[in-house]
Amino acid sequence: MHRILILGAMALVAGSIAVTGYGDIESRLERLDRLQRETPSEVRAIEASLAGIHGELEELHSLLGVLDARDSRGADELRDRLSTLTSEIGATAARLVEQQTGLETLESRQREVAREELRVRLETIEVSLAQWNRIQDDVTAIATLVRTTKDEVDSIGAEMSRDVDVMWCEIVGPTVQLAGEATVGSGVLLQSREKPGTGEYETLILTSWHVVRDIRADAGGADPSIPVAVYTSDGAVLSETAQLVHYDAHIDAAVLRLNTTLPVACGARLASRERLDRMRIFEPVYAVGCPLGNDPIPTAGEISATDHVIDGNSYWMISAPTYIGNSGGGLYDAQTHELLGIFSKIYTHGSLRPTVVPHMGLVTPLTQIYDWLEAKGYARVDVTFDKESPILTLVEH
Repeated sequence: MHRILILGAMALVAGSIAVTGYGDIESRLERLDRLQRETPSEVRAIEASLAGIHGELEELHSLLGVLDARDSRGADELRDRLSTLTSEIGATAARLVEQQTGLETLESRQREVAREELRVRLETIEVSLAQWNRIQDDVTAIATLVRTTKDEVDSIGAEMSRDVDVMWCEIVGPTVQLAGEATVGSGVLLQSREKPGTGEYETLILTSWHVVRDIRADAGGADPSIPVAVYTSDGAVLSETAQLVHYDAHIDAAVLRLNTTLPVACGARLASRERLDRMRIFEPVYAVGCPLGNDPIPTAGEISATDHVIDGNSYWMISAPTYIGNSGGGLYDAQTHELLGIFSKIYTHGSLRPTVVPHMGLVTPLTQIYDWLEAKGYARVDVTFDKESPILTLVEH
């Protein structure tokens, strides 16, 4: 009876050890499986538990030695139980090793992921830094561009100011006003030419014949000279006179000579025949004259037609606004500022109270004036290599 109690106690102790030890390991393994990894402290706790079990096994082995001496049957049963427990502990230890290996693998992967995340973040930071550097470079470039643009704008503004002065002298300054008692019209000064060996200058004026005719009619034949108002860049108006040299009623053109031996500051440059032959509709032009007796007024427009025939004569039609008093004024190339023709007529609408149509002006092109002067032997249109524009030279008879 005493032996049975001892065996029962030993079995109970062994069973409790096995159940307690294995259950604790199984619980830890389940937790490892659930969390997929364990902290090193938990692993060390499992190892400590296994060490405790091994200690208890050693004690059981000692007890087994005692039992061997007393009861071989009880010893055999205890030995079998210990063998089973040892196998279970071995299996648990193997699973623990496997779990530790998995944990190390997981930690290794986590380190790799962390390194990869760090690398990606570093690359992102580097890209952001590069973008920021580019933005700084762009800002610097923009600031430089702003400064450069401002300088260019200032320069262009200064050039525009100079260009306005040049443009005034090329298309407004050559415009003169011809006025009689009841007639007002315009004319175009040509560039003054020095008379060889005299120190004196000759200045010609191109205008419309009907303007000269009406001014002379106003005077009643008392004075053949034509009053001429010459405009200067400082706003002054010089009163001069001119003499009629040649005219052609058919093309409504006339040539005057200014009654002064001094050169004028601004004279028109003549367009060449080649340039005149290339003119087409939509070519931009300026019309400059003295409408209604005003100072010279430039207006912009385009050539609307290059062969508008009235009374058997061909004219150019322009869309630049013109009015009564523009007759005899100049038509200029908007790009080169060369004189293209002389304004002659303007359309009116209605018979009882005619209304001027300002965008339907008619111009005598310089080709007709060149043809007339050269055909009559009145003048030569000379082209020189040192000047882009031809020179109109009167032929003395």
